[in-house]
Amino acid sequence: MTELLSESSEVVSGLSLVLTAGGMILYLMQCFLGYRFVRGWMALAGFAAGFIIGLFVGMGMDHESAVFPFGVGLLCGIILAFLSYRIYLMGIFILCGILAAAFVLDLPWPEGGTWQLISLGAAGFSLLASGILAIRFTRTFVILITGVMGSANAVSQASRLFPSLLRGTGRNMLAFLILALAGILIQFLTTDDE
Repeated sequence: MTELLSESSEVVSGLSLVLTAGGMILYLMQCFLGYRFVRGWMALAGFAAGFIIGLFVGMGMDHESAVFPFGVGLLCGIILAFLSYRIYLMGIFILCGILAAAFVLDLPWPEGGTWQLISLGAAGFSLLASGILAIRFTRTFVILITGVMGSANAVSQASRLFPSLLRGTGRNMLAFLILALAGILIQFLTTDDE
């Protein structure tokens, strides 16, 4: 029984390591390619939603062809992908607002009920302010928020993978700042202003 528990513990530990490394890679991609990913995912989500809706509508129509529902789905997918620009702006508001609020809540707030209310208020304010600013200055704000959040999360994951390398708040902060600045700079240099 002890041997089985030991083996299970090793499997869980190995899986945790793989998930942490995978998370770090995704966060690095967010840091360096965040603006490109946001635009692509919004269009893909619009196409997928349109295709599924069109598929069900096509299946509900009285038509003999088995290919017809897929044609309707494809047409609806293309239309919704085209219209996803409007949804894109709403998605930008939500994405940047949530990322900014999460960043505020991750700050080291003092303990206590009053400070918890203050942190929630600050997170709510940052959600609204970041969302509004993101709509007004989409490219700039998405690059800044994805660079900062991708860097913060990547450093957090890296400190779990390499605890001796990133030991101490000073090293973590330095790694965060260097990574965030590099990610933001690379995103500004590799994306076009719309």
